[in-house]
Amino acid sequence: MDEVISVDLLREVHHRPVPRVYLGSALTNVTKRRAAEVREYRKIITDAIIRSLGAVVYDPAEHTAPGSNHSHREVCQINHRQVVRSDFFICLATDPSCGLGIESQTAAHAVVPRLLILPHEFRVSRMLLGTVCHDVTHVVFRTAEDLHIELAARMPEILRMVTHFLPVRRQLLSDMAEARRGRAVLRNRILLGMTRSELSQRAMVHVDLIEAIEHDEQFAMVVGGPQWSLLASTLNCKLVQHQKRVPEIESLAADPNHVVRQSLDNLVDFVIEARPADEPKINRIWQHYHEMQSQAVAGRDDLDNPIEIPVWRDLYDAEDEEDSLFR
Repeated sequence: MDEVISVDLLREVHHRPVPRVYLGSALTNVTKRRAAEVREYRKIITDAIIRSLGAVVYDPAEHTAPGSNHSHREVCQINHRQVVRSDFFICLATDPSCGLGIESQTAAHAVVPRLLILPHEFRVSRMLLGTVCHDVTHVVFRTAEDLHIELAARMPEILRMVTHFLPVRRQLLSDMAEARRGRAVLRNRILLGMTRSELSQRAMVHVDLIEAIEHDEQFAMVVGGPQWSLLASTLNCKLVQHQKRVPEIESLAADPNHVVRQSLDNLVDFVIEARPADEPKINRIWQHYHEMQSQAVAGRDDLDNPIEIPVWRDLYDAEDEEDSLFR
C-alpha cells in the first residue's frame, strides 16, 4: 500500500482534522455464523481506515447493537447523529438490512460521502444502490483476504476523497450550527405557546425529530427542505437566505423590545440546558410574563430588566408559577 500512496498525499491527509468515519453493517436477523464473518470484515475495514487515515471510527455494532440497553428511539437518534457528524460513511452490505438503507439516506441528506462494500455473491437492493449518496467507490470482495487486497487497492482514491471533502463537510456543519435553526424553532414555538406535539401534528414532522433539532443544531441536516418549509410556515416564520450558505429561520411577527427579546433568549437557554419535561408549564410561564410586560404595570422594576436564567429556573420549579411570578 505504501508503494501506491504518495508521501505528499499522506502528508496532506494527516494535516487535516481527524476524520470521523461511520461504519454501518447488518446487525439484526443475522445468523451467528454470519455475524462472526461480518465481525471479521468490520475489523479489517476499521484497521485499514485507522492505519491509513488516522480516523476515529464509529461502529453501531459496538454501541447500539441488538440487545444493548437502548430504546428504539435512542438507537435512531444516536446513530442519526453519528452519521450526520461523520466525514465518511462506510456501508458494509453483507445481508439485507433496513438500518443500512436509513443510514444511507441520512448520509445523502447530510452530504456525507459513501463507500459501499459488498460480497461478490450478495444481491444488494437496487434502492440501496440507487440512494443518491456521493459514492466514492464500490468495493466488491469474495473472502476476508480479498477484502484486504481490495481496500489496499482503493485506499489512494479514498484518501483523495478525504482530503477534498473533509474541509467541505466541516464547513457545512459549522454553517448549519451558526444558522441556529433548532433554536429558532424552540424560540418561536414558545412565542406561540405551542408544544412539540402540537407542532408535530401541524407541520407533519415527527415530535422526536423536533426535539432533536431543538437541542442539536447539526441534527437539522437530516430535515429535508419541504419539512423545513412546513415548520417555518407553521411557526409564522420564513426561511431567509443571507450571506451564509444555510438559510435561517426568521419570524414574521413584530420584533419585541430588547427586554422581552433578551428574556425570551434566556428562557430558551434554560430549556436547552435543563430540558424541562413540562412543556405546557414553560408556555404558561412565558405567556404570564408576556401579559404582565404588555400591561406595563407601574412600580414593577422586575419588568424593566430581562429575566435571567436562574429566575426562569426558579419559576419553573415553583409549584404555582402564577402566585410566585415576579413577586
